[in-house]
Amino acid sequence: MKFLAVLKRELREQVRNRKLLFAVLFILGTAYLALYTEAGPTEGSGNVLEAIFDLFRMFLPMVGIIIGVDAIVGEKERGTLELVLSKPLSRTTLLVGKFAAYALVIVPLLVIELILVYYWAQASGISLYRWQLPMPSIGQWLAMVAILSSLCMLYIVIAIFVSLYARSTTTGVLMSMVAILPGTPLGTEIIKFLKWTDIEKLALPYKVIASVFEKYQEYSLTSTSDFGICVFSLLLLTVVLLLIAGWRFEKQDIVFGI
Repeated sequence: MKFLAVLKRELREQVRNRKLLFAVLFILGTAYLALYTEAGPTEGSGNVLEAIFDLFRMFLPMVGIIIGVDAIVGEKERGTLELVLSKPLSRTTLLVGKFAAYALVIVPLLVIELILVYYWAQASGISLYRWQLPMPSIGQWLAMVAILSSLCMLYIVIAIFVSLYARSTTTGVLMSMVAILPGTPLGTEIIKFLKWTDIEKLALPYKVIASVFEKYQEYSLTSTSDFGICVFSLLLLTVVLLLIAGWRFEKQDIVFGI
């Protein structure tokens, strides 16, 4: 019951501060960029999936970060954290409730909007007349949606963790942006440095770690077995980090009035 109370409170808060509207517009804006700008597939691409995934992989983490980064530091800034902590519930329950609310705001929107984008692209024929390439199968598209959804949840937890230590929401956002590095060219260089370029031959423990890197995520779109490993690994990392955040929050001395 305490968890449900936190969940209900956070969902109301997301609607009140218009984060829900922000998420809708941001996802639709990214979809528009993917379909109607020059951010299409490069020469030699077999379909549009890689280019669309690259674009969403670049921008979507920002949604998770902005949604989750004020989980604790935002409560401090609003002066409501002391009241919240005075309630008869554990701090871990509070964090898990906040995460569940944020995920319920983002993930259904992401899934619905990306499925609508797929059928709009199919009906309008934009892939053929813009790039002379077919749209991927619905199975590949849903695999992309699953990876992006899992990735977004991971970034929400990362932002919540950062929120425990950030001095302000602004600094929390900047600190959380470091987590985007695996999806940048620097992430590709890290993969090369670790000599993980032959993804197919990587051992399972290394694939779990590699799941945060864009290169392995793209490979998983075309490999059924690696798709399962990638999604499971992202969800596992999300759960582990959330539990660590709850443990750290339980032990943290909270200073009010900052």
